[in-house]
Amino acid sequence: MDERDMPAGSPILMENRGWEWALALFLHGLFFVFMLEYHRWRGRDYFESLRSFLFVANKAMGIASVFSIGFSLAAGSLNRLLRLPAAAVRLRRPLGVVGAFGILPHVVVSLLFLGWKFDLKYFVGRWPVTALGIAALAGFLWLAALSWPWALQRLGTAKWKAWQQTGYVLILAVFLHAVVLTGKLANWTDWFRKIGRPDNAPVPPGSVVIALCILLVLGLKAADGVAGALRRRP
Repeated sequence: MDERDMPAGSPILMENRGWEWALALFLHGLFFVFMLEYHRWRGRDYFESLRSFLFVANKAMGIASVFSIGFSLAAGSLNRLLRLPAAAVRLRRPLGVVGAFGILPHVVVSLLFLGWKFDLKYFVGRWPVTALGIAALAGFLWLAALSWPWALQRLGTAKWKAWQQTGYVLILAVFLHAVVLTGKLANWTDWFRKIGRPDNAPVPPGSVVIALCILLVLGLKAADGVAGALRRRP
């Protein structure tokens, strides 16, 4: 998800080489494998059964997508705040697109292949969670579709940038979907209360990882806005 908002003099990165797309896929895969192992550290052995693998892999895929999209959104802010060279943010577009499509298998598996865990009653009873997840998927896929030169040419810079900025609203929706409305905060309290006990997992719930990633992205965006306002002051 490229943005046309780099510091003056930086090139507009709307095209990427094949190796950059391959690297984005590789990094997304690393995020996925890391979260698989993360959940095993928490005591969820995904080798126990096919059900266990589907459940853990589905969570890992969702979190990996948050990582990829989070980097895509934060890259512009980091570039401006730290004055990084333009080449340092060449992966933001491919990682954003890969992350957006990475949400698709998470949603499909959740709805169609985890019926023993999440049946129709579960989704209907928690319809705000379901609606936010599907809305985030649709929104990020739309932004991925707009991450190509033709979209910038057709929409014009102002409209195109406005659409890209909705990524921050969408990642906030992911925060509500994955952390707030699913009652994960109670799990955090339970884990922190049991720190040091042998029956407690060595690492916090995966939702903590999601929350930290999203809050970091939003924090960088806020810092970037403040820094920009200060630079514009006479």
